[in-house]
Amino acid sequence: MAVDRAPVYEFAFEAAQHRLDEQAATLEGYRTRAATVISAAAIATSFLGGLALRRHNAPLNRWDWAAIVCFGGSVLAALAVIIPIGGWVFTNSATKLIGTYVECDDPYPVWRVHRDEALNLDIYAERNRERLKWVGRSLVASGVLLVAETALWVVAATQ
Repeated sequence: MAVDRAPVYEFAFEAAQHRLDEQAATLEGYRTRAATVISAAAIATSFLGGLALRRHNAPLNRWDWAAIVCFGGSVLAALAVIIPIGGWVFTNSATKLIGTYVECDDPYPVWRVHRDEALNLDIYAERNRERLKWVGRSLVASGVLLVAETALWVVAATQ
């Protein structure tokens, strides 16, 4: 008895595409949060840094320098999230699909297209997953540095 696998291949294709859509949304969310971190770092530095640096005409102390370094690190880590770097794959190329499966000597049946492309999309998703880990870590680092910067500016303002 032959089993019709076509619906399963179609389901696998849709699941793989959904996974890539979720990854794209996650990356966009990370980038939005990173922009917010940059804004918060700029505000913290302008207000708290201004308070700390106008306390007297003395040269910068260790708290000032530590806060400045944290500000720079936070902004750089957030920029690493925001700057678009190539290599992300979230969809298939229509040109590739048509050229490979349709406009060839022996066109493929739809179930075969779903099967092959589900496997391809899964490979793309695994590559993206590794990259998303690093982007997420960079976002966390920028947030931690923002908190440290803010705390250091508060300490610097009280010195």
